[in-house]
Amino acid sequence: SSQPVPARPRRRAAHGLSTGTPMSDDPVTRILRRDPRYARGAYEFVSEALRFAIGDESEPQHVTARELLDAIRRLARAELGPLARTVLHDWGVNSTEDFGQIVFNLIDEKAFGKTAEDRLSDFDAVFDFGEAFPLDTGPVRVHDADDDDLDVDDPDDDDVHEDDLASDDDELA
Repeated sequence: SSQPVPARPRRRAAHGLSTGTPMSDDPVTRILRRDPRYARGAYEFVSEALRFAIGDESEPQHVTARELLDAIRRLARAELGPLARTVLHDWGVNSTEDFGQIVFNLIDEKAFGKTAEDRLSDFDAVFDFGEAFPLDTGPVRVHDADDDDLDVDDPDDDDVHEDDLASDDDELA
């Protein structure tokens, strides 16, 4: 008798996030259908920042708008470095108010919770993007690879193939 083939592990989404739900049932997919202002990456990043703000707490805990925005700012600077403002802009995020819209969209889909005191206005003008994410941050520091980096030599990592890394000159030939 033949053995069933084990299911392939789920792929990681941006920033090492992995979901156990099919994309069509994903809260972010439902949000994007009704409100396409922000890219999926923005929602995934805000979710990652919430986990970063909570830390290793096993019990659910409340995070204020200011605490979440501080975690977003710190995580963006650490993960995205000098490209933070550019990446956020590419995702449609240009202010702390945009982060509030993302959070409340996630609340509407029951992906995040809130207290009776939480308001969208808590996200208004908490910090200036130009100051929080300066475009000129000085020298860029290169770090060693970590778990969420792609490995072009790994045959199981089919996101990037060596053929995909052809230079512009190769494409012109």
